[in-house]
Amino acid sequence: MDADKTSAYNTLFTVIKQLLHLSAPFAPFISEHIRQQMQAFITTEKTKEKDNSIHLKYIPVSSPQYIDLQFLEEIGLVRRIISL
Repeated sequence: MDADKTSAYNTLFTVIKQLLHLSAPFAPFISEHIRQQMQAFITTEKTKEKDNSIHLKYIPVSSPQYIDLQFLEEIGLVRRIISL
């Protein structure tokens, strides 16, 4: 497995984990089940969370430091071009 593949898996894992945290209040059983199934892919003991429920975690909070204004402007331009 090369570095690109590992990075892609790590990104996908993080996105799914955050999505599960957000959906846990609305779909508690399925989000907990998926989280438990994802635990099989974690290899280090430091990051294992087998005993903790998804419902005991904090809900992710948005942060203005992660907003890329230039990217948002570029996407707005692309949307205007597409709508022509």
